[in-house]
Amino acid sequence: MRPVIRNLLFLVLFASASRAADFTWRTERFEGRDYVSLQQMEEFYGFASHLAPVNNVIGLDSGKAQMQITLNSREIEINGVKHWLAFPVIEQGDSVLFSRLDLAKIIEPSLRPEFIPNMSPVKTVVLDPGHGANDKGAVSRYGNEKDFALDVCLRARRILLDRGYQVIMTRSTDVLIPLEERPQVANRTPDSIFVSVHFNASSENGQASGFEVFSITPRGAPSTADETLSLRDVRSEPGNVVDVQSGALATCVYHSLLGNIPQADRGIKNARFAVIRLATVPAILIEGGFLSSVSDSSLVGSAAWRSLVKPGDRVGIKISAAGGKFFSSHKSVVEAIVEGLESAGIARKDIIVWDREGLAAAGYTNHEGGYQVRSIESGEGYDPEAVIFSGILGKLIWGDLDFAKRDVKQRTIVPQQGDQLSQDSHLCRMLTS
Repeated sequence: MRPVIRNLLFLVLFASASRAADFTWRTERFEGRDYVSLQQMEEFYGFASHLAPVNNVIGLDSGKAQMQITLNSREIEINGVKHWLAFPVIEQGDSVLFSRLDLAKIIEPSLRPEFIPNMSPVKTVVLDPGHGANDKGAVSRYGNEKDFALDVCLRARRILLDRGYQVIMTRSTDVLIPLEERPQVANRTPDSIFVSVHFNASSENGQASGFEVFSITPRGAPSTADETLSLRDVRSEPGNVVDVQSGALATCVYHSLLGNIPQADRGIKNARFAVIRLATVPAILIEGGFLSSVSDSSLVGSAAWRSLVKPGDRVGIKISAAGGKFFSSHKSVVEAIVEGLESAGIARKDIIVWDREGLAAAGYTNHEGGYQVRSIESGEGYDPEAVIFSGILGKLIWGDLDFAKRDVKQRTIVPQQGDQLSQDSHLCRMLTS
């Protein structure tokens, strides 16, 4: 950094620190909590005096920072990012009041992040794909939360490695890691942050959609989902030692998501989920959309499919057509896979549903679903080396031994991961027409 610029930066920070040291906050007691006035915030942060609220919303602008405050609400927007306060902004006489806790834990770190203590450079990102194995998480017609979370983390890992970060995955396959063990990975790693990836669902509101980012709830505050304080809220959690730093991480990640994903903005929230509650490094949990929402689940599903195929690919779906009542592939599953491929840019005419025999008897006919239906023998238009295996797409529940990998010299079938059936995915590329 050039000396002139460095000196100017020092003077700006020194002036800000001096102003903070000279300022005395006056608190008002209300319902057992300390509050500060909007007038003091305007003076301290250099906001122009606010105008009368419009539709219960007050806008503030200092020239370098903006806030939108909703009266009698926990919702606030700071520099374009929606936050949820611990307590509502209230009106008392002619004053608008904010809880002192919200000033210290949310507003001040958002407006003056340069004064957040103990913010060391990040060297390692610990990525935590939620759920795993028998714990599927939320379920949609396009797949399971556990698989989508893993897909997102694996792709994020590649990007972070390319940018020079070290990356540790709490899981990189379809296994279940106990909740309490996940944050311990980050706790043992110097200069790390912890990012847990999940997807949402609502059984009560099928229209609920959008993404949100959670950090640890400060001690003495209710979580965003709670309306009132409980005894648990006054207990100190391990993650509270970095609650301000975790909030700053949530804000940084949220800024990067805004405008880059076509989903509704649900804001930065607080919770005491085990994985962020037990983390003693900056930690967040991302809910990447609602799998119970038609629009969100389609976006999530198509993103996963796009990691495997690209528009213009010719794709085959191997099914079990003659497996009887219990072992045949369900047509609804096949249709869901076709829809996923279609959302990723694959035309239905370029999708081939195939097996050795029994397709017509199982009700598969050409042109019915817009995709092709073909009987294909082993070695006829099929190359086992071109098969794609993916946790997202799962594995055949009833394999076809004629298509299992073979030991050419011994002319025997190589056992496949215990059950001696094909563990390859439903999805494979067709190499011939």
